[in-house]
This record gives sequence, structure tokens and C-alpha cells, in this order.
Amino acid sequence: MLCLSLWFLSEIKDKDIIFSISNDNNVIPKLLKKNYNLIQYWLYRIAIQRVDTVLAQTVKQQK
Repeated sequence: MLCLSLWFLSEIKDKDIIFSISNDNNVIPKLLKKNYNLIQYWLYRIAIQRVDTVLAQTVKQQK
């Protein structure tokens, strides 16, 4: 939810937003679905697609 909130604020303020992936749980769909309900999962995926830059720490997270 934080990612979506930040994206929304960046749209209002007309600022760029960078999202840094902290661990694999934030990018593997199977783990996301396990840790979040369907609405949270859906909102998270939308927010990730709309941020300006996503930083990944590993090659696995980049995929």
C-alpha cells in the first residue's frame, strides 16, 4: 500500500518516484499472492508499473 500511496502523491506533486525492491518477497508473484489479499496484490502491481524507476538488488529481482 505504501508504494501506491507514494505513487499517488508523486502524481499530485508532479515529482518522480523511485521504488527500491528490498527482497524477493516483493517481486515473486506466488509470494505476493501468499502474503497479500487479492486487492492488495492488484494495487501493488499497478503501483509498481506506474513508478518512474524500480531499483533491484539482484538479477532475480530484475526479471
